Amino acid sequence: MADVVAACLESPGSTYQSADQVKDAAQALSQTGICTLCVLRYLPLELGPAYPTRSAADTLQELGVTGEPAEAPCPACLGILNYELADQIIDAYAAQQFDAQDAAVGVELPRSVFVRHRAMQLFCADRGIGRADAAVDVKDAFKHMVAQRLAAACG
Repeated sequence: MADVVAACLESPGSTYQSADQVKDAAQALSQTGICTLCVLRYLPLELGPAYPTRSAADTLQELGVTGEPAEAPCPACLGILNYELADQIIDAYAAQQFDAQDAAVGVELPRSVFVRHRAMQLFCADRGIGRADAAVDVKDAFKHMVAQRLAAACG
């Protein structure tokens, strides 16, 4: 996995001057009870190789976040960015044995996700975390996560 802190510092939406600022922001976000991928979305970290594909605990450690990830569904993404959900989708796709070179991932979200996204943007703006308008959308993060796994599963 790429260095998450360095990727946050280099991200075009970043307002951070040091690794300590990134780690403090990650700690503040984590304390809200959001999942690891949502912490990365609101730092903000661009979609790419720094996004974890499996181990959320390693990412939290790299960011210097103390404590355990919440067991309840994430209040920001409602559990949509859940690795187990992505695995179920990939397993269902693989079971169909499609003979296709390409696949498209479409996502329809509950409207409450947009309200929660705006609330997190306001939280970030109030705490000086990243740029509120630079946060990665839930749909984009989900598509990235599923596309990476789909490509690995289908070769």
